Amino acid sequence: MIILKNEILSVGISNAGAEVKSVRYLPTQTEMMWQGNPAFWGRTSPVLFPIVGRLHQNRLLVNDNAFTLTQHGFARDEDFVITKQQDDMVHFTLQSNTHTRALYPYDFTLEIIYTLSGNSLHVDWHVCNTGAETMYFGIGAHPGFNLPGGMRQYEIVFEKPESASTVLLQDGLLTTYVKPLLNNAVVLPLHPDLFAADALVFKSIQSEKLLLRNRQTGYSVEVSWKNFPYLGIWSAKGCDAFVCIEPWCGHADPEGGHTDISSKPGMQVLNPGELFIRQYCMRFQGA
Repeated sequence: MIILKNEILSVGISNAGAEVKSVRYLPTQTEMMWQGNPAFWGRTSPVLFPIVGRLHQNRLLVNDNAFTLTQHGFARDEDFVITKQQDDMVHFTLQSNTHTRALYPYDFTLEIIYTLSGNSLHVDWHVCNTGAETMYFGIGAHPGFNLPGGMRQYEIVFEKPESASTVLLQDGLLTTYVKPLLNNAVVLPLHPDLFAADALVFKSIQSEKLLLRNRQTGYSVEVSWKNFPYLGIWSAKGCDAFVCIEPWCGHADPEGGHTDISSKPGMQVLNPGELFIRQYCMRFQGA
């Protein structure tokens, strides 16, 4: 476990998946991250790559060749190499290898950089196409945040008024059905029934920032992002102890599947030698 620390936050990150496992708000000794209870969800903050969500029949087609790739891809289960480390920063790298090519045939480098600044943790992703052909991929965040006192005490406050519907999922795949959820609203009150049928998936959100807050205490997490076209909000069915806020560059397959990765909706495209860069930020206030 790598520990980043300043006067406000202590952050624990595993080289397995380059996954944030703990964010402790030191003034109140509050643990901000879900601690991965396997009875509901055993992870904390996995990185979703090279796909976001589920593929139809877990089947990825590249140039008519079929590969098996399970939900959210393999990066969350790979051991990353630490290429640079300071008290308030760590730089992880994953390079394509024999194992990854058996699941996803492209050559790439994925770099994940975590940087502490005050009560914020900045997360930078760099994806480089190191191969000789055009590369198609998705990448997404999946941090899970603790909800002390239970979900019903919390609400999400969007940066801008939203009129948005959630795309309904069936067995993890996107259906053609949408459910209106926000009508020129800024606040989304949280309760477990929101997630009875899986995640909330927004494909046309206007905000690039939201605040998860407890209405009764000072506990909050602000998540901000730029140039992420999709947003997921999720919690495990039957659990009111955490919620995930998930900016995505990519999404699950539609129910009918897709013919080839080059036509899969929502994918990012990199030509040989090109670099893809995204950043999101989490700002913590314990109570």
